[in-house]
Amino acid sequence: MIRGNEAPASEEMPLERYLDLPHVVFHRQNPHANRIDAALSELGVRRRIGPSVQTFYAMLAAAARTGYICTVPDRMRRDFAQTFGLSVHALPFKTQPVSLYAVWHVRYAADPALLWLTGHVKAAAGSP
Repeated sequence: MIRGNEAPASEEMPLERYLDLPHVVFHRQNPHANRIDAALSELGVRRRIGPSVQTFYAMLAAAARTGYICTVPDRMRRDFAQTFGLSVHALPFKTQPVSLYAVWHVRYAADPALLWLTGHVKAAAGSP
């Protein structure tokens, strides 16, 4: 995703443009081991990393403010593009599916509302 006024005309993001702009990235334990960078490595190229954030929502907000690129799970991009004024484009390469994670403090592990919500999310996602 990229800020709407800086978006290419094509439905697919051109690889050169994808590599040229800095990327807002989702930080986890090992920020260097992810599917995007692995796919780019197979092509023999690297992307420019800009800010590292801790949520996908923050990725979208940062991309909207900076004009940088962010790559988010497919299900998120259509829902949030208009909210953040971002333009959606297909990746110019293939990747493996991305896992989404939900986290909460251990004291809420038995919370009835959280158990209800996670049950519905698992059912919608087709998870056991």
